[in-house]
Amino acid sequence: MTKIEIAPDEQSAMVETRATLGLPGLRMTFRSRDKVVRKRWKTLITRSEGTAWVGPAYR
Repeated sequence: MTKIEIAPDEQSAMVETRATLGLPGLRMTFRSRDKVVRKRWKTLITRSEGTAWVGPAYR
């Protein structure tokens, strides 16, 4: 997780994540932004947006 913004009502938050996967000759980077809501004892993702980049691996 790279960033967490808690809403003023403290019942939801926007969470940003980033992950990188390195394979032989290939590099993939994923970034997503999710809205997380707390309802009673459950934590739910109500909205999710993501982007992925694929390219050659750096040497």
